[in-house]
Amino acid sequence: AFFQGKRNLHIPYEYSFGIRQGLYKAHRNTPRIVVKEGHEANRETYFENMCGSKFCVAAAGFGFSTRAYEAAAAGCVPLIMQDGIEQAYEELLPWPLFALRLNNSLAQISNLAATLEKIPDATVRAMRSHLYCVWPRFLWLRHDRGARTPLPGAERLLSFDAFESIIWTLRK
Repeated sequence: AFFQGKRNLHIPYEYSFGIRQGLYKAHRNTPRIVVKEGHEANRETYFENMCGSKFCVAAAGFGFSTRAYEAAAAGCVPLIMQDGIEQAYEELLPWPLFALRLNNSLAQISNLAATLEKIPDATVRAMRSHLYCVWPRFLWLRHDRGARTPLPGAERLLSFDAFESIIWTLRK
């Protein structure tokens, strides 16, 4: 599992419902669970770490966090640790097929390594195959027509980008 972001260790519970601080305290030395501070300085390395991980922790900050969408775009199964926070397009997308939500997240932290070890590789592969279908839903592809390195198949993907996801959600 991988998480990189603000930890705010000086703010015990108000920030991230204590999840980020708890992850750091419980797993800063746990093999195969990486908890790092900050991610703004080197975004390329940040996304490389996400791409190379099975699970990417999406922990709340002062509420909502975009890490679930970043993880999906990187092909990393989002590990949602945001109790009571609805993810975008929950009525439109089958989140349980491509993400793992840990309810009562703070209590789950101590057993996180064991919980993740029990998930078969075949299940992770299946979740990643679903990510392959949903990742465009989280990106605004319309404004990138003039990109120097355009996304292959961008015209086809426009039917499934964030703009279309919002329109479908509004239709419902």
